[in-house]
Amino acid sequence: MRAVVIAGGLSSRFWPLGQGHKCALEVMGQPIMMHALHALPPKISEAVIVEPPSKPLSQLFKERGVKLSFPVEFRVQPEADGTWHAITIGAEGASGDILVMTGHHINPTVLKKLFNSQGNTFVCFEADRPEDYGIVTLKDGKISAVTEKPSKPESTLAVKSMYRMSLDFVNFMVDAGKTRSHPHLLEHAWTDWLPEHPAGYFVVKSEDLPSLKYPWHALDIMTFLLGKIKTPRISGEVAKTAVIDGPVIIEEGARILEHAVIKGPAYIGRNAVVGNHSLIRQSSVEEGALVGFGSEVVRSLVGPRAKIHHSFVGDSVLGEACNFGFGTVTGNKRLDRGHIKASVKGRRIDTKRKALGAIFGPESGTGINTSIMPGVMVGAKAFAGPGTVLNQNVPDGRTVYSKHQVVEK
Repeated sequence: MRAVVIAGGLSSRFWPLGQGHKCALEVMGQPIMMHALHALPPKISEAVIVEPPSKPLSQLFKERGVKLSFPVEFRVQPEADGTWHAITIGAEGASGDILVMTGHHINPTVLKKLFNSQGNTFVCFEADRPEDYGIVTLKDGKISAVTEKPSKPESTLAVKSMYRMSLDFVNFMVDAGKTRSHPHLLEHAWTDWLPEHPAGYFVVKSEDLPSLKYPWHALDIMTFLLGKIKTPRISGEVAKTAVIDGPVIIEEGARILEHAVIKGPAYIGRNAVVGNHSLIRQSSVEEGALVGFGSEVVRSLVGPRAKIHHSFVGDSVLGEACNFGFGTVTGNKRLDRGHIKASVKGRRIDTKRKALGAIFGPESGTGINTSIMPGVMVGAKAFAGPGTVLNQNVPDGRTVYSKHQVVEK
């Protein structure tokens, strides 16, 4: 069976991360896309990855010399015409049913169950806000209809973008695309197809199949992957007075200095350094990163070659080569302990998280003694100056700072 991996979108809602593509983000030593491919069942015969015209993923694979147990082909979706169009591109030339997934579906148990299913099969989950999703209608234990973002949902069972899909349905969708084009044509095609051809389904918990729509979802991906670490694996250098507690991976070339504490599950990448008296909990520190003296990093993703100097980083994502000045603090909870909101493309979004710090793009940074409020995002190559209290997003390439007045009496 062929796996069709949908990765043709623009990742615009993933700012300030995802330069190139959100599935290229490094978590636990490799891009998210690689975790997804490694999660595929061993009997998958081939994978076709559908990517945007900039070809960020095929370039990444070429640079890294990636080799898998099955052949991988890259195909380009010329324009972001919707999931239906990406599926038809990836399915062309297939000889039987296809397994459709996105580049961040990383749960091998779910993928195996989908692989072993029969005929058209949906993966579903219970939605807390069904009006925001495609909702299925059931008849005699089968899916008989899909309604996109219904104003009056008939159920709370929502569609996850994973399917076992028959070629008969793919061809039906291709024919539908010849006469009409719409971003939600996939849902419209299912609506026309399902009354005469009901589909199977199974239900998964949302936390077992994390999304990757907004940048804070990278923390959910990280948490899921860290949860798969069952036993410690230490290949780096650990000082005698350092404490390693629980399931922790420390890669070759990494150094854990005196009196540092790492509480698992946690990942320390190749050539990373954890400084004296630092504390790391339930976090992933990527290749070449530095967590300096006395820093605390909790439930955070620290990107490749990022540097943290005596700072607190909580529930945050630091992009590649981000640099935190001494004394930087990320606020990660509201005073009233309510849900944290973030600004995405001019809209305030409820992140549905009660703990969320900052999201920093690649090559961004802070000066000394910077304080960042929960949910703030800072763009690529953008900076917050010394002593700044940052409570709003900073666009790519901009610098913000507070003006201080020194009074002499």
